[in-house]
Amino acid sequence: MGLKKQTVTIMKAIITLLFAAMSYFNMYANITIGEYEFLHPNSFEITQSVEQISDSAKIVLARNYKEIANKKILDVIAAGMPVTISTGYNGNLQQEFTGFIKPGIGTEFPVELECDALYFLRQNNFNISERQITLKKLLERIAPGYIIETLDTNLGKVHFSNRSTFQILEQLKKDWGFYSRINGNILHVGFAFDYRPSFTKTHDYTIGENVRDSKKLKFSTDIDYNTEVKIILRKPNGKKEEIVWGMRNINGTMKPVRIGDKEDKSREKGAASVKSYDVSHIDTKEAERIAKAQLQKIIYSGYSGSISGFCEPRTNAGDNLRIINRAKPDREGTYLIEKVKLSYDEAKIERENFISYKVA
Repeated sequence: MGLKKQTVTIMKAIITLLFAAMSYFNMYANITIGEYEFLHPNSFEITQSVEQISDSAKIVLARNYKEIANKKILDVIAAGMPVTISTGYNGNLQQEFTGFIKPGIGTEFPVELECDALYFLRQNNFNISERQITLKKLLERIAPGYIIETLDTNLGKVHFSNRSTFQILEQLKKDWGFYSRINGNILHVGFAFDYRPSFTKTHDYTIGENVRDSKKLKFSTDIDYNTEVKIILRKPNGKKEEIVWGMRNINGTMKPVRIGDKEDKSREKGAASVKSYDVSHIDTKEAERIAKAQLQKIIYSGYSGSISGFCEPRTNAGDNLRIINRAKPDREGTYLIEKVKLSYDEAKIERENFISYKVA
């Protein structure tokens, strides 16, 4: 038997053993809503994204939960009630979501609930007017009780009238380019392309071992150099500066070049796809560094798309995922997980990881 055929046979045996072992894993879930506990939900889906402030969850309760504790379920469940979701195999449950029920509970059975962590951050109200304030000081005022992870930068003059915490965080994204992410009691605010919160971890997915489905994962060796990164720099005087970097052939070698430089005379206007990022409160030199670094992250030979695993390892949005292919070791690489969908139903627990740029 040839080495290649032997390797394929071994891989098939590993996959068979893995799924045989998984068949002996009993799935468990525990959903707590207020003081009530639901051990047998019909299904739920938890979505995490580095571009969203909060995780979100959709819960479908089984039909037999029309009543709980001798009370009609629709009489005891209300918007704003705290929700936790835990799941795992063979009784090893870990918390996957914490938040609150959103308004708009359905009246049909089975009961469907939508949740996120923003209920009370949408209900509060602030009037803030400052000639000078740092980003951290602003966040401490609008999000008391949270551990703040952010840049120590001065926002200058700010004015918010009758705005909730959620609305102010959205305004920070729109006007300053700062993305917010809540993880438990931590509020992380920073640039989307420089995502390094304290809760980031690295996980390994080995194709053929602990991967449920890799059909949506694509590997490309054809690098698309026809992409540019544009940093829209907002200056303290209100003016904007556009800094654009692209990859160009310089003396036979592809190198990052600031668009508009003399080396870039051959560029056709509008020929490239452009990824834009709004930033503020940094100088032109730092904006150029960001543009160049981001360009080199998104132009690479490697994987794109999504890859699905089981309940464990417990990947989360913002984590790094190292993808290993033992049959093709040269393809190994580490990627930022931009989004995760955790699905639970009677048949499976599945994590679909949507990868973004290449970390290493």
